This record gives sequence, C-alpha cells and structure tokens, in this order.
Amino acid sequence: MANIRSFDFCNRNTIPPYIPTTISSYLAISHFIAPYVSVYPWSAAGFGIKYGNPATPLPNTGRGVTFTNPADAIVIGHDTSPYITAYRWSVAGFGTKYTDVAVPPAAVNGVEKIGFNHANNVIVSCFQNFGTPPCIYAHNWNT
Repeated sequence: MANIRSFDFCNRNTIPPYIPTTISSYLAISHFIAPYVSVYPWSAAGFGIKYGNPATPLPNTGRGVTFTNPADAIVIGHDTSPYITAYRWSVAGFGTKYTDVAVPPAAVNGVEKIGFNHANNVIVSCFQNFGTPPCIYAHNWNT
C-alpha cells in the first residue's frame, strides 16, 4: 500500500494549493494552464514521460489533486462548477470521467484542497469563501 500525504484542510498555510501529489509511482500536478492537470510516472530515477491528457478536459484551473488508494481514480478540485472532477485511473493513464457530484460545493473561488479519508470512501474538499462557512465539504465516494 502506498503512502498518502495528509494535510490540514482549513489551514491555507499548511501546504500550497498547487503542491504535487504522489502516490505509488505517479506524480500529479494541478495548474493554471490547460489541461489544468498533469500526471507523470515517478520512480527513484525521477520523472517519466507525461501521461496523456484526460479525454474530457477540466473546465478551468486545477487547484488540488489526489488519487484513491490504490490509485484507481484521480480527483481534481478546480475553479468552476462542478468544482470537483474525477476520472478512472490505470497504468495506461486517465480513463473515463466519472459523473459529476450531485450537489457541488458552493465554492465561491474554487476547490483549493482535496483528499480522501483513510477508508477511501469520502472525498473532502476545502475552498476559499473568504470567511463564509462552511469551507469544508464531504461527498461519499463509491466506484
């Protein structure tokens, strides 16, 4: 089982919103430029060749990214509705996009941080609402 890095969702100073996420042998980075998310194979030798982009692109700037454990899905938080987008993931890269969340978070300025609980059945997201609670949302995750 791979190590998953955890972080404090409400403390914006804990980690920068665009930090790479590593799990198993993948490194995922969310960013400002289309395709808004990039994933590379990762090993002791360093970066491999970038995986292809998702067939269904993200709607806007990626702000946070995480994998399920084991890495069979990748979830990205971004600037515009539905604010959370998930894709199937395999050694071949991005798979089909999952259906959007039924009730997206009321993220005024986009989801900044995203992660799974230890049981891997809840997606937790945090976003900037500039003092307007709640800043944390949780969605059930079933594949």
